[in-house]
Amino acid sequence: ASDVMKDAGGGVRVKTGEKPDMAKKAPFDYDVVLRLFTRDNKYFGVVEKDRTDTYARGTEIENPSYANWAKRLEADDNKGNVIVKDFSRDKKKAKVAYEESITSEMPFEDQVADFLSLLEGQDKKQEFATKVKEMTGSKTLSTLTKEQQNKVIKYMNEQKVEILDETPVAA
Repeated sequence: ASDVMKDAGGGVRVKTGEKPDMAKKAPFDYDVVLRLFTRDNKYFGVVEKDRTDTYARGTEIENPSYANWAKRLEADDNKGNVIVKDFSRDKKKAKVAYEESITSEMPFEDQVADFLSLLEGQDKKQEFATKVKEMTGSKTLSTLTKEQQNKVIKYMNEQKVEILDETPVAA
């Protein structure tokens, strides 16, 4: 804030108040600016600026307080959009997408081998083999058509997200 000075005469200046120095020092701008004064031992404020459109410029308010603007400031349309982000899940999804782009260059058999290395325990690997047989009707990977391979790849990618959800994320 910068000082508001008044000449007291004889080359003497007296500080009479402060005003906001918005051009240089404040990280924000005011939504409401009032010029306060007293009359007949009562407090008043004249609206010099009101971005909330609660009062018109020049309106005189007796005993101004937050309550005069509370309804507008606390309204739902004044809160902006609330977006809930799960950064750890987004990080995991990004990791899976990156790995998908790399593994998509690999032969199908290598992609399956890479996925199997993520599975812990023989029962999980057997579960995967059963699921592949259900999806494709084939007992061996080498006999799968391109369409069947794509189904298996899609399933593996979905499972990777779930596997990564179960593991903690390093920062």
